[in-house]
Amino acid sequence: MDRVKRPRTTDLDGALGRACRHPYTAITLCFFVLALEGIDVTIVGYLAPRMREALELPTAALAPLFSAALIGLFFGALVSGPLADRIGRKPVILFSILDFGLATIATALAPGLKTMILSRLVAGAGLGGAMPNAVTLAAERSPDRQRGFLVSLAYGGFTVGAAITGIAVAKTIGAHDWRTIMAAAGAVPLATFPVLLLWLPESLSRRNVAAPASPPHGKHNTAPTRSGPISFIFERNVARLTLTLWLVFFMSLFLIQLFVNWLPVFLRTAGDPLTDAAHTTALFQIGGAIGALVIGTAVTRHSSGRLLALGYACAAACIYALGHCVATARFPAGVAFMTGFFLIGSFIGSNIFATWRYPMHCRSTGLSWANGIGRGGAIIGATAGAQLLAIQHSWTVIFLVLALPAIASTIALSRISPPPI
Repeated sequence: MDRVKRPRTTDLDGALGRACRHPYTAITLCFFVLALEGIDVTIVGYLAPRMREALELPTAALAPLFSAALIGLFFGALVSGPLADRIGRKPVILFSILDFGLATIATALAPGLKTMILSRLVAGAGLGGAMPNAVTLAAERSPDRQRGFLVSLAYGGFTVGAAITGIAVAKTIGAHDWRTIMAAAGAVPLATFPVLLLWLPESLSRRNVAAPASPPHGKHNTAPTRSGPISFIFERNVARLTLTLWLVFFMSLFLIQLFVNWLPVFLRTAGDPLTDAAHTTALFQIGGAIGALVIGTAVTRHSSGRLLALGYACAAACIYALGHCVATARFPAGVAFMTGFFLIGSFIGSNIFATWRYPMHCRSTGLSWANGIGRGGAIIGATAGAQLLAIQHSWTVIFLVLALPAIASTIALSRISPPPI
């Protein structure tokens, strides 16, 4: 595997560690921000079987409930990135947390399906602003040599939050109704808000750290140029990277959202008890958290698209194997863990890859827009599960089809190893 030299950092990037006396405080708080998002994004998927039974809904009715938050995520990500590059990461993150915390409680109190869908749409707008800006803030606050590991650690908060949610649902669903559990999931971000308000740091670019007067060595990973953040990511030597990331994010979030929302339903349909289905899906998330650390650290050392391509190739193989496990009811939990390891780990590695490639003045825009485009795939993934169940093919065929997006990501990343920009 080719070892590609990482982009040259500037005085602005090099000041990251010096600007924050306690970088690990920032990383820890970003970890909790992403854990809060992991709770809120996945809670509906874990509760979906019980919600369907309690509200007497057909399986197809779950699709708009899943996709509503993702539509909000799409628009939230597109708006929050350029906004954060202008006013700072912290205020956008704080507003996002308030938004999805209150909207999740509103979902628990909603009297009917239409009101739930509207509440999830509003929650999605906040969710779209939290993740990319927390990842960007973590990258900006991390020392260069530790950036990949620390960003992976922060990003792992999402999968840890999602996994804890699955375990908590499995333990409490017998004693409490779904509305109580949903309300508790919304209360957690609100309880955390004062801590983040007091101690979450702002991005370096909002703290009056001077940028160099001219770009060193003609590289583009420097202080802002005449181009705005939106136009910069489409410039000639950056556009190929941008479009590749869009494809990879689209395919990745299609698969992740489908598994998060529909894997419990798939397993339940195949005959597994609800508690076993929740545990298996939680292991998918735990595998993702560990994969994020392993693959994210490797991306920091190599900064190569080929490494990520290998990760997606392994994810495709695991997805296909998971179909056999669901069909035969043998070892689905272990294979779900490995699927999460490679799929979620490679996706988080792609986010870290983006933070290395985009300069600071457009980093939130580049990453948020990639995540926004990816939410289009997530929207399709949220509805695709019902369609896959409706066609009544064998589990092996269904999961073979689901392996194709990971194969597409493998091909796209193997064909591009962008130079430092």
